Amino acid sequence: MPRNKVWAALGPALLLAAPLFAAPFQPSWTGELSAGYSAEEGGQEGFSLSFTGLKRLTPQGSFFFAKAFSRTLKVEKAQAASAGFETGGGLGLGDFTPFLLLEMESGDSRFNAIRVNVGADKDLSPSLALDFSLVGEVTSHQGPLGAYVGLPAGSAAEVDDLNARGGATLRWKLSGAFSLSGGLQFNSYETVKIQDPAHQVFNEVDSAESAESLSLRADWSPAEELGLWAAVQGGLDSTPAGTFYSERQAQTLTQASAQSRAVADFSLGTSWRF
Repeated sequence: MPRNKVWAALGPALLLAAPLFAAPFQPSWTGELSAGYSAEEGGQEGFSLSFTGLKRLTPQGSFFFAKAFSRTLKVEKAQAASAGFETGGGLGLGDFTPFLLLEMESGDSRFNAIRVNVGADKDLSPSLALDFSLVGEVTSHQGPLGAYVGLPAGSAAEVDDLNARGGATLRWKLSGAFSLSGGLQFNSYETVKIQDPAHQVFNEVDSAESAESLSLRADWSPAEELGLWAAVQGGLDSTPAGTFYSERQAQTLTQASAQSRAVADFSLGTSWRF
């Protein structure tokens, strides 16, 4: 399911951007409770709620990261709820911090996902930083798609996807309370197969939807603990000929020819840090 939003990609980076404690350094925790809403042109939308904890381990920036989250999303055009957990860490090397994060999620419509996020944060100056990451994702869900594998129309079938996304984000701290982030992202959503729930009959699909986009996000902190943010994203969405699951339209589609169209998305939210 869609996880290509700017608001979904900056968790560790934004928490690490908080000022370091005065010397002598002591390992410490930072917590954050956040809520958000996102909508994509094409039909996908949802709310999210998360609780994040980040422990600074060394003055050079090494950290441990853990997040529990829940969200709503559309699966085969039906509203669904899911919950998950993400954990990992980073190795602080001064102004450069590579990291590795692992995430698992499960929800309605037998939706399941496993994600691996590899990336790094690079401080370019006291007010400028570059974040980049590459995410691999395996997902599955069920819907009334039995006809695709020779079962009665309307009966359940499972859709298996293999997805990847990556990109880079430049963060600019304009003041103590305001910052801007701009990014370039690419996404590939490959529908691998559709199969019956017992995994005995299947239809190899191997067709992929892809998207390239630019994003802009603004963060404002009217108080030390309170954060508000909004983001917009626009780009080109390309869908293949044949059968595939569209992440953007949240449904399995069959079309005679490949198509491309310009799309725009937005998201907004708030956070409380402690």
